[in-house]
Amino acid sequence: MSKLNGVLAAAGPAAVIALAVTGGVAGLAGFGIAWMVKGDSVVEVPVARAPTDAELSAACAPEVEPVQDELTQAQTRVAMLEREAAGKEARVNELEAKMARGAEVGKALRAELAQLKTELAETQEALRVAEEEKEVLLAELTETKVELEETKGELVATRDQRDEAREDALYNRWTDFLKDSQLEICDKGNRKKLGNCRESVMATLAVDARRDAFAHCIRSGQAQPMVRELLKDTELPQFSEMIDEDIKQVKGWYVELCDPTLPERTDAPLAEGRIPQTSTAEG
Repeated sequence: MSKLNGVLAAAGPAAVIALAVTGGVAGLAGFGIAWMVKGDSVVEVPVARAPTDAELSAACAPEVEPVQDELTQAQTRVAMLEREAAGKEARVNELEAKMARGAEVGKALRAELAQLKTELAETQEALRVAEEEKEVLLAELTETKVELEETKGELVATRDQRDEAREDALYNRWTDFLKDSQLEICDKGNRKKLGNCRESVMATLAVDARRDAFAHCIRSGQAQPMVRELLKDTELPQFSEMIDEDIKQVKGWYVELCDPTLPERTDAPLAEGRIPQTSTAEG
């Protein structure tokens, strides 16, 4: 690769993606949080964020623009030499035609014609070289642009894998939240009592509204929701809600959520077939 030398660090979540796109541009260093999915557990790990199309284009501009500038200069030189050669050729033809008509030809006229022919040959040779240079630069620019498009295509594929891994991890975190909530709330009693308690927790927590609220907290980069018991004479924290005071097993317990007005991340589309995008994010 002639211009796009370097490596594009477009890594996604470590469990799914370990892709370095050769032919990209080194130095696109943005960092975020991804998730490593390992069995039923989820571990947050810092990874390099894949650059956006705008970031990629901006980073590749230093590779493309110099070639474009050189090509523009080469095209200008070719045009100048073409005009110069045309002018000298016209003057040569004029003098040769004058001599062919039998006009009186002096020593100065012959010398001018000889000089013009020499200059014309030199100009034509310079024009040939300039045209070759222009073609080389044009091919190089085309190759650079093709490499950039290929890099973008590979980056899109990487993003798709990253997004799917992120949504898989989000689903795992949601199911772990439900399991942990059952253990937190239902910690006493015989098998039947514990079973009834866990059913009540699932019936009140595993609903679309709370699932979407949970997903919004994760996608907007806020703290993961959790269940807590409301202590006596204690106010309900902001952005929290009681689970269901009409159900004995969860009475006195609340879900600590997050600010529903903060925007969700927009650097990656949500994968299909997992937790749907929330109405907050759509709005």
